[in-house]
Amino acid sequence: MNDAVIRKGRLEDLGPALSVWRAAETARRGGQPIGAVTERRVRGYTRRPGAFLFVADCGGEIVGMSLATPATSRPRELCVVQMVFVLPERWGGGIGGRLLDATLAEARSRGYGRAQLWTHAADPRAAALYAGRGFVSSGHPESGELGEPIVRYERPLQGP
Repeated sequence: MNDAVIRKGRLEDLGPALSVWRAAETARRGGQPIGAVTERRVRGYTRRPGAFLFVADCGGEIVGMSLATPATSRPRELCVVQMVFVLPERWGGGIGGRLLDATLAEARSRGYGRAQLWTHAADPRAAALYAGRGFVSSGHPESGELGEPIVRYERPLQGP
């Protein structure tokens, strides 16, 4: 299940990458489809100056994606990992970790000092992935876009 190649995303990868996001997020939400507001927000991330995309490519099929942007408040210092998603049938195969590693390496190469992300408080798979990559939770849930509790994670980028 670790046969995917992690590479920088290209413009033509954006549609398939967003399809991965939709499938994974719908599965995480127990089959509840993604709303138009969320779709617009995510598409907005892709258009931000300095945004960068990585994809997991398995023989020409995109099976995972990550997207990061500069923070709007501290664009030269803080990289925000906006998304890390893998097709549900590929969960547990290490693809998410490899995508996150590539994203953090790229952020380091761009000179960012810190990385930050937000994830759903009730997602133990995501919490384990981020903690395993050195992210520390703020421990203070906030209300996300759909009223779900979300938690901020952050880590320095000087280490692995």
